[in-house]
Amino acid sequence: MKVVLLETVGNLGITGDIVNVKPGYARNFLIPQNKAAVANTNSVREITHQKMILEHKLKTAKKSAEEAKKLLEKEVFTVQRKTADGDKLFGSVTALDIENVAKEKGYNISRRAISLETPIKKLGAYKVSVKLDGDLTVQLSLEVQAEPA
Repeated sequence: MKVVLLETVGNLGITGDIVNVKPGYARNFLIPQNKAAVANTNSVREITHQKMILEHKLKTAKKSAEEAKKLLEKEVFTVQRKTADGDKLFGSVTALDIENVAKEKGYNISRRAISLETPIKKLGAYKVSVKLDGDLTVQLSLEVQAEPA
């Protein structure tokens, strides 16, 4: 059964692709979850129009992401935490903490876009990867400091 993908589906294709899938997969999963529509002339025409609109949106999103990347690379984000003996933290610094610090500075970064392999548990300077629109990745400068007593 030929279907037009309405959104990107892993291991199947990206938005707008016309793919051949088994009828049960299309009928029971793709179509009910609005991930695909049956491929006919009307749906193909509609999807190509939506794909053109989406490409335009992606171009503008990529331009704004490039501008945001330039601003974020210059910025240093500071998180203050209570410390134990030496440089160990009570608790840890997570993606949610970084998101909150970014919002305080006026940046809208989702915690899902922030890539931390492990939570930060010591004082110091760190580089944190953040995925932006248009497949751009920026390295944020993060300083974890001791909270004043």
